[in-house]
Amino acid sequence: AWARAGGVLLYILGALPPLLLHVVLCVPVTGDALPAFMHSRMVDESAVGRRVVTAAPPLTTRPAAIETMDDEDMPRPSALAGIASKAFDGMLGGHGALTHFPILLIAFAGIALVFRRHWPVATKLLAIITVVAGASVFAAYVFLPTDEQQPMFAVRWFIVFQPLLLFWGGAWLRNSHRPAVWAIAVVLLVWSAGISLIGAADPFVRSRPGEFSARAGLRALMHPGAASVTPTSNP
Repeated sequence: AWARAGGVLLYILGALPPLLLHVVLCVPVTGDALPAFMHSRMVDESAVGRRVVTAAPPLTTRPAAIETMDDEDMPRPSALAGIASKAFDGMLGGHGALTHFPILLIAFAGIALVFRRHWPVATKLLAIITVVAGASVFAAYVFLPTDEQQPMFAVRWFIVFQPLLLFWGGAWLRNSHRPAVWAIAVVLLVWSAGISLIGAADPFVRSRPGEFSARAGLRALMHPGAASVTPTSNP
């Protein structure tokens, strides 16, 4: 018991330096420990650097209903629809965790295997903590007001728990599987590794609405001089 308590204490001590560095860097800029993108005034002032430019159709070709429609008449999505859309985008959409790193499916399978009877209670508890922590971060991303227009590859909020979640894939790897299942696992790994390399090359890529951000990052790598984005100007 003392060894386990000492391990937890060492983990906390190891986490303190980066947390203190985060506070030291953020407080002079934002006034508190929250990152800048959670402060609307700073997001508005920075204008997030760049935006995607799409050509607007001539005014003469627009339907008359759109010409006379005021902002108050425009349909607005409900709060529930907005939450559902954000949750889908964070998991299976253009910035989704599973669309970018489907190898996490192996991690979920490993966690499911851990809850079999022959695994120690301490190991099961660690698996539960991993799931609860990841679900908490996902819920915070979905329900807290964040700037969805910020440039990003996959959801940066998930970086804090995805490596630990992937660790539990080892419970799946230690079991025997059919060749077809191993082949699927290799495909998931190759896809995830390739997407990771694209994201490492351009982690703040600007993708069009609904576009797979890895595709936008690959396009930026293949055609670095393409004029698909332009700097924004503050009014």
